[in-house]
Amino acid sequence: MAQAVRRHQPAAFSRRGESLAGAAKDHADAPVEQSKGTGLGETLSLEEGLARLDGYITPRPLESWAGRVAGAGEIAQSFGVPRQTLNNWRQQKAIIGLLKGQRNLAYPLDQFIDGRPIKGLAEVVKIAPDDRAAWLWLRQAHGALDGQTPLDALKRGHVGSVTRIAEQDFV
Repeated sequence: MAQAVRRHQPAAFSRRGESLAGAAKDHADAPVEQSKGTGLGETLSLEEGLARLDGYITPRPLESWAGRVAGAGEIAQSFGVPRQTLNNWRQQKAIIGLLKGQRNLAYPLDQFIDGRPIKGLAEVVKIAPDDRAAWLWLRQAHGALDGQTPLDALKRGHVGSVTRIAEQDFV
């Protein structure tokens, strides 16, 4: 092996009588490049870190990322779905409810067809870590679905493929 290394040395090493192995050994502990700056900075407490993050966060209305949403009263009036049925569906993880404000729930309207949850929605909601993650995932185009959203795929009846992809993405 040493013969092979010596035989294929660059001219710069052979002129000075050095070997590649020797040059590599000499520079093994040297940094690839010199560091600049002061490093990562001070360590913050959790409270101070969260306070700083709050300064960077720009609040966005729920509708800007969730689409059209409605409260339980509006859904009861528009679709004829009693509030108790809506609450039961949510407790059974059959539908998605998103917090609007501190404690009010808003329900994305795209999850309903003719006043009922889309077939297969419950499977995704049960797999996802929470309702927000599930809804964001359902509305985003997915490469495994040829660029369509999982929500559109569910509406077209592709429950099995959407469920498999959700398991791959969330579990």
